[in-house]
This record gives sequence, C-alpha cells and structure tokens, in this order.
Amino acid sequence: MEKVKINDKEFTFSCISSFDEKVRGGKLPGIKLELNIIDENGVRLIHDTFKNSYVAEKICDFIKNTINGRWTK
Repeated sequence: MEKVKINDKEFTFSCISSFDEKVRGGKLPGIKLELNIIDENGVRLIHDTFKNSYVAEKICDFIKNTINGRWTK
C-alpha cells in the first residue's frame, strides 16, 4: 500500500486489479486499474465521491509520475 499526503490529509491506496484495455478514443495500448483508496479516518472512497475531485487528480498524478520515474517523496 502506498501513502500520499494531499492537503494535510493522508490517503492510503493500492491497486486491487488491472487489465489491458484500449484507451478511449486512442489507438495505443492501455491498462485499467482498480484502486482501493482509504482516507485517514479509515473510510474507503467510492467512485462517486472520488471522480472529478482534487484527491483523484493528485492520486492519478502520483501514479503517472511513479510510472514515468519522476515522483520524489
């Protein structure tokens, strides 16, 4: 499990599953990740509270930067 701090709140997340999937509107290969995200109060975030949120943006940035080798703690 990975921990990331966003606006002085700590979130823990891990990848539950992944599989290959075509990226919408693209021709390049892609993967779809299912994440288990838990806030500092032990509450699991569901898609409806996660989508289009600042937390979603920051966790997605963390994942992209980790894959691209640019994340520093």
